[in-house]
Amino acid sequence: ETQMHRLRRGSGGLHLSAKCDPINPNEFNLKVIRAIEALGSAVLGQRKSEALRQQVSTGLLTPRDFGRDISLDVYRLIAHEISALRGLKLGDSIRRSEIAAVTDAHGEVRSEIKRLATDVLADSAGLLGSSYEAVLECEPTVDLTSMTLRLDRTKSHARKASGSYYTPQPLVDHLLNAALLPVLDSRVQNASPSEEAEALLGVRVCDPSCGPGRFLVPAARMIAHRLAPVQSRDEELETDAYKAALREVIRRCVFGVDLDPVAAELCRVALWVEADDPDLPLCALREKIRVGDALLGTTPQLMAGGIPDEAFMLHEGDDPKAATQLRRRNRTERKSDDSAFRIDARNRFAADAWCAAFVWKKCRPGVAGDNRDDAAHVDAITHSTFRVIADQPDNLGSRMRDEIERLAEQYRFFHWHAEFPEVFGESGIGGFDVLVGNPPFLNQLGALTASDTTTAHLQQILMDGAAAGYSDVAGRFLVRSLSHCRPGGRLGFVQPISLLSAADAMPIRQHLAREASLTSVWVSTEHAFEGASVFTCAVALTRDGPRRGLVSRAMNTSMDALPTLEVNHDELAESE
Repeated sequence: ETQMHRLRRGSGGLHLSAKCDPINPNEFNLKVIRAIEALGSAVLGQRKSEALRQQVSTGLLTPRDFGRDISLDVYRLIAHEISALRGLKLGDSIRRSEIAAVTDAHGEVRSEIKRLATDVLADSAGLLGSSYEAVLECEPTVDLTSMTLRLDRTKSHARKASGSYYTPQPLVDHLLNAALLPVLDSRVQNASPSEEAEALLGVRVCDPSCGPGRFLVPAARMIAHRLAPVQSRDEELETDAYKAALREVIRRCVFGVDLDPVAAELCRVALWVEADDPDLPLCALREKIRVGDALLGTTPQLMAGGIPDEAFMLHEGDDPKAATQLRRRNRTERKSDDSAFRIDARNRFAADAWCAAFVWKKCRPGVAGDNRDDAAHVDAITHSTFRVIADQPDNLGSRMRDEIERLAEQYRFFHWHAEFPEVFGESGIGGFDVLVGNPPFLNQLGALTASDTTTAHLQQILMDGAAAGYSDVAGRFLVRSLSHCRPGGRLGFVQPISLLSAADAMPIRQHLAREASLTSVWVSTEHAFEGASVFTCAVALTRDGPRRGLVSRAMNTSMDALPTLEVNHDELAESE
């Protein structure tokens, strides 16, 4: 019996009694889809929705964006019903003002929401995750004649385009055993009896592509099971001790990021339901579960060097002469100003400006290269401009400020040191103890999954050259996560099997071999993910770990053990 199985045993009794029949995920998914369709149709049919209908008619609001907004409203309404059923706090109105009249007037929608809320209380993370993927598989269509929203399951490519696939439970268990469990063991071993509880509560776990909480909820449970007997030695109060421990863990130990605001909200709801804490409002988890692109964000160390010349490499749609002139100008400005920038780690605007320099449209004054007159007339951010942003931000022109904010919103820049100051500290050089997850698999040779090439040079700088060629986005998550991990911390990530041998992944393998030590490898000779054709692996690493060590190995979701291997990481890096 594995440690994870011992921890999981009996832990499901918080919301689901032994007499309850399990909820059928497929039936739940259909209920969610029906609720989204019903609510979306009701919103479209409102008399006061004329402006919204006009946006849909003119294309300013696409059916997919409208469907996403309604999905978010449905899940937030589910949370509202849960708060009433369990006496939990929301902390804000959750946009009730716009849709209260609809739900009050349409009993069918409200009744369905109540039934969904009851189901979620039985299995928050599992059902929310399953329904999220089911909705992604649907293509929203809007009919303004009949005032209806429909979700067509046969036409959508959104799930493939986002790389979102439900992680099998054995693989979740395996990675948490490989990455989180050793950290918990180490914390307890190095603490005195009076310090054990605080040592465990000091563990910081993050999933950089958290989705609906597939890894974070069981991670919280694992920590709570270790914490509960430390905080209470009374076996008769075991359940109460676990619940109290779980609440503290969710408040202090788990963090997540996702590009999709719907996924992030579902993760918050799953943790909120799991905590079952009347003193923890749902809105408080927004500080823990953030929205943004976990791959696109700078650091105080990079900003201290100013704007690199690579920011002015040519991208599609740029004016070649303008790009060359900007690169030369930036090089000259850097040579004449060699003093380091002093930027407050909490200054998100400066960080946004630094990243915006890489994706700024490079065109000559007065020449609109992309039919956006404003962008064409706003000068690019070079080294001297960044000096103004860092030292005299009030002197920055309003048009440049607006363009920086627009680009930050478009690309969802995410600066880890600014988003999680309690983890990275004032200097921005801290880090998480554990990073785990199943990041999106986005093959860069596929039309549906290829990344925006405009960010290629930015990613190269952020990943120290490891994001080369057509390496899968999942590998880039691994590289970036390593930089957000404290020395001695652990990582555990699902990856496409190409990570282990593909030529395009070689820079990633070299980087990992130099900066970390491999502790565990799992490989699959079968399709472990329902609906996905890619073969997968999973790796666990220790940042700045020993250069020689044994690597445990397992295969397939049955976790068949394979012989361990001794690895010399210096030789591994050189052999590549």
